[in-house]
Amino acid sequence: MIIPHRKVLASDAARAIRQTASAGFIIQHNNSSVVLITGDGTSRDSDGATPITDGQVDGQILTIIIIGLTAAFYVNLQSAGNCSLRGDWYSRGASGVGASLTVVWDATSSTWGELYRNTTGNAAEASGPFAHAEGHDGVASAFGAHVEGEAILASNDAAHAEGYVTSATGLASHAEGGDTVADASFAHASGRGGTNRGINNSFAQGGGPSGGALGACQYLRAVLRTLILHDDAAWHTINVDNGDDISVPANTLMSFDGHITGLNNGRTKRWVYRFDGVVSRDGADNTVLLDSNVTTVYEADDVSFDMQVAVDDANEYLLLQVKDADGVAETELVFWVGTLFITENSWNP
Repeated sequence: MIIPHRKVLASDAARAIRQTASAGFIIQHNNSSVVLITGDGTSRDSDGATPITDGQVDGQILTIIIIGLTAAFYVNLQSAGNCSLRGDWYSRGASGVGASLTVVWDATSSTWGELYRNTTGNAAEASGPFAHAEGHDGVASAFGAHVEGEAILASNDAAHAEGYVTSATGLASHAEGGDTVADASFAHASGRGGTNRGINNSFAQGGGPSGGALGACQYLRAVLRTLILHDDAAWHTINVDNGDDISVPANTLMSFDGHITGLNNGRTKRWVYRFDGVVSRDGADNTVLLDSNVTTVYEADDVSFDMQVAVDDANEYLLLQVKDADGVAETELVFWVGTLFITENSWNP
């Protein structure tokens, strides 16, 4: 059966049915397309045999909206009897207000089937425009944000958080797993305790044990991208995502490796370098480069360029730098792109 889908219109408000959810409540739609539900100050479960009165015609669409709940009380529409939902539809407390469920009547099976829900679970909240929340204590508070799982947050546009105690706070970021934080734009944090540390377009894979600090045991991958005008012989720093610095966390041993490529404005000169090393920062904020290696892979087009690894102890940064010894005499505009791989160890058992 092809199921027609119709948007809920402003004119439907005049045809909406208002109902208070009492003990063993049954949604009484009276052939309306919208039912507005208010709690009665006590937690209520629907009737188990007929949670919603039968539809009138095949393909009938009904939207149920929670408009009033108080304190920790809930309203639960059971997936039972003549309702075949993707699990019970459960809303609790003030954060459950605004939750909606859209169902369609299948006359062949005499059941209401679920089309869409914007919030499901215990105190899940979808407060952003076009947001979606499900699970327990999840909050999707931005445009198009999506949460599912336990105690999770998606607080930026198009962010997605899932799993257990995860947060996606960066634009279009994604956090999954447990105790992870995707705190940068277009970033992805996964595993246990992974965090992007504010680095855009990065991937973090946490491997920390339960109770470990955020990022205490993780792998981080990021794209390096910086446009540099080499008009002097000074060292210039290549950043992550054209501006983000590479911070060294406190009390952390960090090994790193990667490569960078350079292409000049006319695409007539090319450079490629590989690098690796070890950096450490103690509790007193002493950041030290313990070891580093740089290998020139290709620079035959212009041998006056070079690369080095250094640290900025004052700001606790790892620095990946390039220079042109002939920069004063021969100006070059170079687009530097690379990949950085980091292993962080700050576990304190």
